[in-house]
Amino acid sequence: GIWSLWNGEVIKIKGCRPSTENTNSLPGIVLQNGAVACADGTVLIINTIQRAGKKETAMQDFIRGNPKFINSVLQ
Repeated sequence: GIWSLWNGEVIKIKGCRPSTENTNSLPGIVLQNGAVACADGTVLIINTIQRAGKKETAMQDFIRGNPKFINSVLQ
């Protein structure tokens, strides 16, 4: 599966798909809609995400509970 670090915590990206949009944002930046900028300028749309020890959550629900996720950097 796909995973990343957010604030030192492992998060699992459970459902995602490529976007047809491009971005000039730095790779790893979480965009306003919860998508993530990739190294080649493409965008990965995250549908569901899971924090360690938590249930899988729809991205929009995750953002509502974790608003600081927007504009953060995934590593």
